[in-house]
This record gives sequence, structure tokens and C-alpha cells, in this order.
Amino acid sequence: RGMADVGPRTRIDRMFESVSESGLVDLLAAAAREVSRLQARQLALIAEVAARHQARTVDEIDRSWVREDVACALRIPSQTAGDLVSFAVELRRLPATAAALASGSITWAHARVIAEGLCPLPDGDASVVERQVLADAALLTAASLRRRVRRAVAAARPQSEQLAHEQAVIDRDVTYIPLAHGIAEVRAVLDAVAARRAFDTLCDAARRQAAAAGETRTRAQLRAD
Repeated sequence: RGMADVGPRTRIDRMFESVSESGLVDLLAAAAREVSRLQARQLALIAEVAARHQARTVDEIDRSWVREDVACALRIPSQTAGDLVSFAVELRRLPATAAALASGSITWAHARVIAEGLCPLPDGDASVVERQVLADAALLTAASLRRRVRRAVAAARPQSEQLAHEQAVIDRDVTYIPLAHGIAEVRAVLDAVAARRAFDTLCDAARRQAAAAGETRTRAQLRAD
């Protein structure tokens, strides 16, 4: 049959018929690098749109159109677009991180961890910490990099870290979030020590109840009940 008779999925599958398993993994890694390059370009475009809007106005209502423009172009919700704009703008002041993403040496997740972690720092400190954490970022998972960034930020600005913690404690809250199938989530954002104490109390109560005669609920169910 000619190529016109072969469906798109079949054509893609046949592209890899002669590739070994190790070759497929290499192609996967190459594809990931290319995705990072495209994402870097997308973020640079978003940051440029935001910069041009910012240069034109100081009106908060007009600046909100940046978010709406991005939402429309990418067909995503406004809130998601707003988060994306914030990420792109923050990444613009971290040129080494943006370059690492554009080269494909780090992923979107790595870049976001760095941008969010360095956001509280002034430009000078952010540049120093950026160089530190990028040194081996490509060898780390995003989760490991997040821990590295937190330690580096705390070391660079110990006072700022303490103030950030104090503000986070002030912002503690408990929220009710409806979920599907007639259930809901109650979420508590607390000081870490208080949260650990509350969780341990629930675990202790569940453990004692689990030992009761006739008890059939799991530990997870007992903690919830």
C-alpha cells in the first residue's frame, strides 16, 4: 500500500521498527530535550508579551489582558495562564536557567523549581544561588533539586527564610474542598511541627482502634474516621 493508505498511528509505529530498545531510549531522551527547547521558546514569548504590556501601562486591569491573551492562545484557563505568565516573567531574570532549559539540559519541572525557589531573593542573591543549583541540576530529579534549592536559599538569606516561615504560619488555614462521588477533602496548612503532632495523634488513635475486637477498617479509614 502507499503511504496515503497507512493511518498516522501506523506510520509512527513503523518509524521505530528497526530501532533497538536502547536506541528507543536514546530517542526518548532526545525528544525530551527538544520538548524543553520548545518550552523555553514558549516561555520567552510569554515573557516578551508581558514585558510589552508592562511598558505600555501601569493599569492593573489592562495588564490582566496578558493573562487573557495567553489563555486564548494556548487554550487554557485564565488562572493557569496567570501562573504561566508569572513563571515566564520570573524565568526572564534567571538567564542561566532559561539557557539551560533552551539547551535541553534541564526540564520544565527543573526550571520551575528554580524559578519558584529563587522568587523571594533579590537579583544579586538569586544570581549567586542560581549558579550553585544549576551546577548539577541536570543530574537530579525535580524533587531532589527542590530540596537543594531550599537549602541554598536558606543559606543565602537566613533572615528572609525565617520571615517567610513566620508569614506562612500567619497564613495557616483549614479549607473544605468538595470532590466527586459525594466526598470532600478537608485540607489543613499548618506549622510543620503542629501538623506532625496532629498527624501522629491520628495515627496513634487509629492504631489503638485497629486492635479492637471486630474492627475491620483499614488504618487509613480509621485515621479519616
